[in-house]
Amino acid sequence: CETMIGKAFVILILTSQVLSNECGSFISSCTGDLPKQVPWLVSFWNYKISTESNVRIIESCNGLILDQYNILTVATCVDPNLTIQVYAGPGSRGQKLEIKNIHRHEKFQAITYKNNIALVTLKKPIDFTEGASAVCLPEKTETPQGKKLFLSGYARRGDGLKVSKVKFIKDRANLCKNARRRLERPNSDKEFCTMSENIGECTREKGSGLIGKSKITGKCTLYGLLAPMAYCDRKYGNVAANIAQYRDWIDENME
Repeated sequence: CETMIGKAFVILILTSQVLSNECGSFISSCTGDLPKQVPWLVSFWNYKISTESNVRIIESCNGLILDQYNILTVATCVDPNLTIQVYAGPGSRGQKLEIKNIHRHEKFQAITYKNNIALVTLKKPIDFTEGASAVCLPEKTETPQGKKLFLSGYARRGDGLKVSKVKFIKDRANLCKNARRRLERPNSDKEFCTMSENIGECTREKGSGLIGKSKITGKCTLYGLLAPMAYCDRKYGNVAANIAQYRDWIDENME
């Protein structure tokens, strides 16, 4: 009997470890109530070190864990001219991660933000036993249209997690056109437009993820990455990178 209990205990531990490594499995539902925890979210801190050895924080932004070695973010979040630190969690309270390689999209345009996407590969795996987990990627044929999405990111000021419901806006809406005009960006099939339902609580951080429940897998899935200069204002929609349109590039560059 003791042997059977011991075996059952080992199986339970192994099962828990397997589940923690599965993408999108930490949160049971990606619809309805907003989650209090978003385990696949990471925070980037960009520093500039002067000749006098003074350290100055230039900006912070967000990324999403794809697996224990790869993080997806926007290209503008990983400036090669700056010193970058990344944490699985808010600010310096999360796991500090070591960067091995940064893959910015080879056709990224800094002026128009076209192809504003990047992959960050880590030297060591993220410890998924400390509350971190991976988000799922959408299939190439999936679209965010018609899905209930939530936007999550760490706020620009402070370490607080901001989560907001958002809705997909069809491209013919003036909101999305106004957002693109202000960002001086061209229209693109690789982008889509959203509007926050909780105007006062939406995050302004670039690289924040737009998450929804996949009809194919039933799991929490990353459908968009927030572009720079997103607006928490009813006058302007938020432009996001359409992750399904970048699946080939992501698959080719993950290490």
